[in-house]
Amino acid sequence: MTETTEMATLYEALKLLRRTRLDEPLGALSNGALYRIAQLRPKSEEALPDEMGLESLDYGERGDIVSLVKVFSPERTSDSANEVARRKIEEIEVRLYRMLVGHLKGRYGKQWWFKGVPESIRVKASQLYEESEGQIEKETALYLRDLKEIALSEWGEVKDLVADPQESKRRFSSRLDQLLELRNRLSHPIRLQENALQEEELEALDEWMERLEEFADEER
Repeated sequence: MTETTEMATLYEALKLLRRTRLDEPLGALSNGALYRIAQLRPKSEEALPDEMGLESLDYGERGDIVSLVKVFSPERTSDSANEVARRKIEEIEVRLYRMLVGHLKGRYGKQWWFKGVPESIRVKASQLYEESEGQIEKETALYLRDLKEIALSEWGEVKDLVADPQESKRRFSSRLDQLLELRNRLSHPIRLQENALQEEELEALDEWMERLEEFADEER
């Protein structure tokens, strides 16, 4: 999960928590305050800033927020296989984003956002832009699942960039679903404990890296 995506995911989780606390000070926090929390990711109750209404939270509410932050921002060890997998997925997502957006801009020019990005994705990105009070730019609010939909909608044009020559659209979609599932599992410690990372999953990540690296070499 990239830094931007991880922050956006935490932001959405904080909004869900707010909905359950409408009769408490936490329920009155603005989107801007929640976005600030997602940016800071405080590790303790004392680390929560006293601004935008946050000073009105009682100690229990502060603890609930910090607990949620820790779930979505787990401590990671730099030498573990899990951390290696996380870094690779982040790199895959960044490279896939650059490749697809670069393709859309090359094909559609200034109209790439409207002609190349499906409407449902544009609507979600615009909503996130508004709710974050302009902090999350629409063009960067593309998650990995959105990149998948863009690739499939442009399949005839991008197949040679993202897939092997013999790979079908259906197989590519399935392979990306597996990547999404692995990324989500790596972000949830309990799921990861119950379903540990497998060697073949690391090998699959290496295959993704190799293919996108070939594209980067061709671009250079």
